[in-house]
Amino acid sequence: MAALVTSGAAAAMQSGLAGILTGNNPKFIEQIPDLTGMKVKSSFRSHTGTRLTISLRTTGVKLIVVESAADVKNAINPQTAMMHFSNFANDEGQIKSKSGLSSP
Repeated sequence: MAALVTSGAAAAMQSGLAGILTGNNPKFIEQIPDLTGMKVKSSFRSHTGTRLTISLRTTGVKLIVVESAADVKNAINPQTAMMHFSNFANDEGQIKSKSGLSSP
């Protein structure tokens, strides 16, 4: 078991994404934010100017903003490292639905 104490949500998300990008590869850990050889994209649903997205960009990842289920399907490819969805500022986001991913 492991734990990580951070100064807030943005720092926790940044550290988590860095871990997703690098895994336990010492070479990747030392070279971040240079993502050479790593997956480089993250699909993201949120307002793109928030502190949270800024903290993710510091890892070097390319954020792909998605608004619909079709956008999600189009954004996923072998270079996709993760998907993050945050609707804290918009509780009626287009992707959010009772049955999973679906367009409104």
